Amino acid sequence: MRSSLVRAPNGWAGRSLGKFVPYDLDWELRLNFLVHDVARLRRRVVDRALKPIGLTRSQWLLLVFLARSDGLSQVALADQMDIGKVAVGGLIERLEEAGLVERRPDQVDRRVKRLFITAAGKSTIAAIRKHVAGEETRILQGLGSAELETTVRTLRSMKSNLADMLANDEL
Repeated sequence: MRSSLVRAPNGWAGRSLGKFVPYDLDWELRLNFLVHDVARLRRRVVDRALKPIGLTRSQWLLLVFLARSDGLSQVALADQMDIGKVAVGGLIERLEEAGLVERRPDQVDRRVKRLFITAAGKSTIAAIRKHVAGEETRILQGLGSAELETTVRTLRSMKSNLADMLANDEL
């Protein structure tokens, strides 16, 4: 096992993100760091692309989560975003004041508030998609459809395994 650092291949680590990659980590740790780093760097690129819209990362993430499942309860949204109920409540208030989302009582349990994207929110989602589309092309540059399909299939399997592990822990 080597403990030295080796130069990363051109284009992998990025010029301003560091020139060295630890060589001595086992592949499982490298995979975990790689998944984390890709997600973190992608969020930074998307933040930069969305700067003209004027949304914070938390705000655009909330809108994107809600766009996937319009009508989520505040509790479910907080759980999916992995943030506290109080924090998600503050985000919702700001987005509600901006006219991007609205809270409605649940049809069955009036204590539960469900969140829905407004027409202005849908326009904002369209703007988010437009601003991010070019960056997505650059992010995926050089990857063929077979590689992308394998990557998506692999990540979905890992996500399913992780969700099952967490669900089993909660029993």
